[in-house]
Amino acid sequence: MVRKLDANTTSSIGTQAGASPVIAGNTAKQVEVPGQRDVGIKRSLVPLEPNPQGPSVKQLFPIAVQLADLQSVENVAAVLAKQLGQPGLEVAIQETLGAAKPKDRAAMLKTLAAYAVLVDEATTMMDYSKLTRFMGWEGFSEKGDQFPISRNGYRKRAYRPRHELTSEPRQQESRRSLGAALHEALGAKQPAKALDAALVDRFYAELGLPAEVTQGWAAQASAVQQAMAHEALIPLRALYDATLDLQHLGVGGVRREQEPFLNAECRKAVIEIIKHVAEGDFESWRFDSSHEQLKSLSADQLAAYRTSVSIERVGIDGKKLTTRDEQGLDLMWLTKIAGPSHGFDMISQCLLPLLGNGRNGAIVIDQEGWPRAARSTLRMLEGTDGKPMLYVEMLQVDFEHPRTDDVATRQSMRLAILQHAAAKAKAMGVPLVIAPSKYEVAENLIGQLGLKGERKEVEIRLTPSNMVFESSDTLTSAHHAPQMQEKIVTIPNWKTKAEMARPYPMVIQP
Repeated sequence: MVRKLDANTTSSIGTQAGASPVIAGNTAKQVEVPGQRDVGIKRSLVPLEPNPQGPSVKQLFPIAVQLADLQSVENVAAVLAKQLGQPGLEVAIQETLGAAKPKDRAAMLKTLAAYAVLVDEATTMMDYSKLTRFMGWEGFSEKGDQFPISRNGYRKRAYRPRHELTSEPRQQESRRSLGAALHEALGAKQPAKALDAALVDRFYAELGLPAEVTQGWAAQASAVQQAMAHEALIPLRALYDATLDLQHLGVGGVRREQEPFLNAECRKAVIEIIKHVAEGDFESWRFDSSHEQLKSLSADQLAAYRTSVSIERVGIDGKKLTTRDEQGLDLMWLTKIAGPSHGFDMISQCLLPLLGNGRNGAIVIDQEGWPRAARSTLRMLEGTDGKPMLYVEMLQVDFEHPRTDDVATRQSMRLAILQHAAAKAKAMGVPLVIAPSKYEVAENLIGQLGLKGERKEVEIRLTPSNMVFESSDTLTSAHHAPQMQEKIVTIPNWKTKAEMARPYPMVIQP
């Protein structure tokens, strides 16, 4: 007898291969599963609970499940069974992988590990579609931060109780549907292919994407695995949910009648980002779609710009600081290293230009014992003379870092950032422009690095943003604004002149 499993069929797997266990009072029958002749085993199937009961995923896993926690078949099977509230899935997964060829087993383990991260995020994160009024300046000003202000805050599920209560229905539906999809895939004739398809399909579904939007996309399970390695569901769903109800309070030059158009364009931009995440070419797409922004670079300069640099220094506390360029998936979390604006759930449109404009990237510092301790935005810009320059913005230190307000610590981190930026500018053969700041004296810092520069006015030809908006604390006089046409930007602007003792940027020639 062949039993076909689909999303509406509920079943579970017995506790031992070849046994006929009793779960929830239902006796399992030995049935032939699609593909059993290929794998040479029988799997014991019993009904799954249609609505999982018992502890929530947050209660079972107070700290987020990550791929590093999911290295063995036994571990992945146990975690998924607990997450989905279906104990029988543990044996089902072990039997399915145990019967597979070694190559298929390794691939299936990766897919299931990514699926477990997807389950973790989908069943614990906020339902941003019901919380958009808290995702702008209004929410920020209402009794403090509405959402976590660091990546670790999301991993600890540090959400406001009222937001969690609002989000429970979507979390519960995600748990049910993710369990049904996994059950169906395990019972398929070719479980390896079915698991890959389930991972992609549920990734789309948990983001809220309709089938007509994703039709024709060349999504890859390996790409979704990479997205899960970077915990991408949370920021992507926040952006998708926010972009039809963005908050535009305080945005210079935006009239109320323009808001529906801007929202729709931002939604299109987010869908484009998701498409390239799912297809696995997100990082290369950022550059390939930014030809106009990068056209002042020669081929060698572009190659140097895209090549990651790494600098090591010893910080003030004796701990090693290692810098790196960030131009890929982790950009989604970049603005959760301090901020708090420019985040995916805090004035969401501010993050889009960092994700979809090849001219924008970042330098990140990993401190010994504290990954992603600090960062600065790094931009490749074109002067009005048609020549390229690198533009490095202010230091941001993780709010949870124990020395986030310590002046000496911040200075040692800033030196690492500037040394990195100078090395990259030298490799490209372009000037390095240090944005004006009221928090530092650039002359003192570059002197410690053996560099010389001069403060001078800089004129920039800012080509249109691929992502509707551009956002910068220093590049323009507005925190963020629509930037769909070319614009000439002069630094210093009225804002830097009004706020800073040294409003002119520091320019270091190559």
